[in-house]
Amino acid sequence: MYVFRKIKSSLLESFSIVLMLALASGAILISTFVLYTVLFKTHPVEDASRFVRLSASTGDGGVSYPVYQTLERENDSFEELIQYMALSDFLMGRDGHSTVINGASVSGNFFSTLGVRPVVGRLIQPSDINRSSDKVVVLGESVWRREFAADVTLLGESITLNGVPYVVVGIAPSSFSGLDNLAPQDFWFGAEHIIETWQIENRNWPKFITWGVLKEGVTADQALQDLLQLSARIREEHPNDGPSRDFDLLDGIEANQFGERAMITKTVLLILGLMSLLLLVALFNVANLVAVRVKSRLHEYSIFLALGANRGWVTRRLFLENSVLGYLGLVIGFLVAAGFLYLYKSHLPGAKTVDALSLLGDGLLLPVLIVVPLLYAGFISVGGFVAVSKININQGLRLGTRGTKQFFGRKLFVCFQVALSVAIVTVCSWFIESLRNAHNMDYGFEAENLVLLSVNYKLRGPQFQSAYLVIREHRRLKESLETLPEVESVGIGESMPLRHTRATKVDVDGFDFRTEPDECRARALYVGPDFFEVMGVSIVEGRDIRFEEMDYPMTKSLVNEAFVERYWPGQVAVGRVFKPYLNGPDVEVVGVCSDFNPELGHPIEPAVFTAFAQADLVFHIKTNIRTEMAKVAIMRMLEEKEPGLPMVEIVTLEESFDDTFAAMKLSALIAGFIAVLALFIAGYGLFALMFHLLRDHRNEIGIRMAIGANRGRILSWTMKECGVPVVWGLGLGLGVVLLLYGKVSDLLFAVDRFDFGPLASVVFVLVAVAIVSMIGPALRAASRQPIDNLREAVK
Repeated sequence: MYVFRKIKSSLLESFSIVLMLALASGAILISTFVLYTVLFKTHPVEDASRFVRLSASTGDGGVSYPVYQTLERENDSFEELIQYMALSDFLMGRDGHSTVINGASVSGNFFSTLGVRPVVGRLIQPSDINRSSDKVVVLGESVWRREFAADVTLLGESITLNGVPYVVVGIAPSSFSGLDNLAPQDFWFGAEHIIETWQIENRNWPKFITWGVLKEGVTADQALQDLLQLSARIREEHPNDGPSRDFDLLDGIEANQFGERAMITKTVLLILGLMSLLLLVALFNVANLVAVRVKSRLHEYSIFLALGANRGWVTRRLFLENSVLGYLGLVIGFLVAAGFLYLYKSHLPGAKTVDALSLLGDGLLLPVLIVVPLLYAGFISVGGFVAVSKININQGLRLGTRGTKQFFGRKLFVCFQVALSVAIVTVCSWFIESLRNAHNMDYGFEAENLVLLSVNYKLRGPQFQSAYLVIREHRRLKESLETLPEVESVGIGESMPLRHTRATKVDVDGFDFRTEPDECRARALYVGPDFFEVMGVSIVEGRDIRFEEMDYPMTKSLVNEAFVERYWPGQVAVGRVFKPYLNGPDVEVVGVCSDFNPELGHPIEPAVFTAFAQADLVFHIKTNIRTEMAKVAIMRMLEEKEPGLPMVEIVTLEESFDDTFAAMKLSALIAGFIAVLALFIAGYGLFALMFHLLRDHRNEIGIRMAIGANRGRILSWTMKECGVPVVWGLGLGLGVVLLLYGKVSDLLFAVDRFDFGPLASVVFVLVAVAIVSMIGPALRAASRQPIDNLREAVK
């Protein structure tokens, strides 16, 4: 029976070690994979060291198409300059079937410079760029297989993109999805075949991302000086292209972290750091278990040494055993990670275009699978190595299997793992608190009973570039919606609430954008009648927009109170004239609205709401019943009266918020998963500490009880022995957390370093986990008879 108990105990401990290593390894492999796809995925060029991105000092680092043409024509440092402009939510149609995809307009040398080869057909080439050439398009292999069943007869046939016909000339390989790891593209056509031609004519439309291949022998610093001189010349000839048209050069990894991607990269890096801390907690736990196993086997090791084995042989045997456990843990963790990535790949940034197993081909995964288990084994064996080096053969033979009572090292392990758990769980709670704050924040508009109908008349054909036709359709649809009894009112705006709005430089008399460019800016939205009424935003001065004012050129606008305070403090704004963007038309202010926040994560800023009937707008529909029921009624009416309506989507405000908060929800979900794992591993570590404490001290407990100690005192003593390292760990962890706040604060939403709620919740949860983990063994020890403890202590 004793031997059976030993085998059972050994198997249980081995299973616990493998389980903890598997969970922690799976978590860190997932985060490493995502980090690779976001940060380290390379671009398909022959010499990546010479391939750099030209970054202008604009929001996303792009330039206008005329500026790109000047750079390509007059620079002396680059063999090739290529550009692309991302195009999102294009409706691709053929034979009555349509689907929404993303793509890009590109320069004629885009594919040849990158060295991309077609699956079938050909790719975009310089002759496809001229406006006089035929409109041709290249599709990605994934959309070709998904939407057209890999039909090669598609080549030479026409498809429509936002209602405009393009001839399919080739298919790009699935391994290529553009130069943006976070926004894969499914189609590409020539830059000058963009549907809205003003985008390639406007010198103030900096949406064209430029990459270049340096000439042989030209350094990045030399190329940068060349670009700075060239940009200065551009500013002299075209002042509206500056003064912020200076450049920087970024390599592939730096480009992946530029602009909005910096936040995503930092979040992924933070998650990887949390996963690494989680792995460290698991390793501390396992090291604790291994040290206990070694001390419980001192009798066995003493026999080996007495029979002639040297300590090196015993050490190698221990390392081999732990290596096997490490390999098992990592392999199981890899399978867990692969399964997770298979199920949730579509939700992970940048992961759609990378196969987890393809990392083997990049030479990353194979060394991990070979080397990491050996590192695991070395770390968790340190305590065992020390114990083996100190074995006294005579004492070990006399001790039998009772082990020793050296307990300080294990308490130290517990202190560190509790501290790390506090850090992990607190940072995770900050992410969760951020999501809660974002949901509950007052954004300055009414968020109840709102249905959002997004339409895009571009899908009906290029004739709807005419503002007159768009105004007519918008007015007719608004009147149709207002006939429904479920609808109170309908307003028209450019985007969904809290979705992305553009920041633009404004030209206001008395403010020189050339000397203070960062100050002469505002958030910009196009709006139509009743937008402010439906959103519950008051017009504090002047009046609302009218339909007849939505024609081009734009002539009327509302501004918010922050705009007035910034540019016309203490003055009457109504009747003033300004340009809502550089080189734009003069626009008269007809009203001032109260401040509200149109975009998540931004403070209240000066904002401009210009009357303009662009083809894609959002109808904000205020309902008098539940939004889900109203949505059904609206859909039914549209099917009956508007069968050809070019609708992009119809959602309730709650559904729209789900999309808006999607990234925060993903971060909070991953954070919650990490926190639960950290609590589980820490809880198991405390349980193991208490279990082995009581096993090593059975004799002492039996004697205490025999001389009169009651169960309460035994329970108090055992809880104190393990509770002290927990308290020290809590204090150390809270200190670390306060230092960490500065590193993560820009990823959080309305969370303060000293917010009592998250800190108190973390302490309460960890104390509860500690009590639950330790109370079982402590109660068992306190309830046993003294003779039972003394009998087992001498076995």
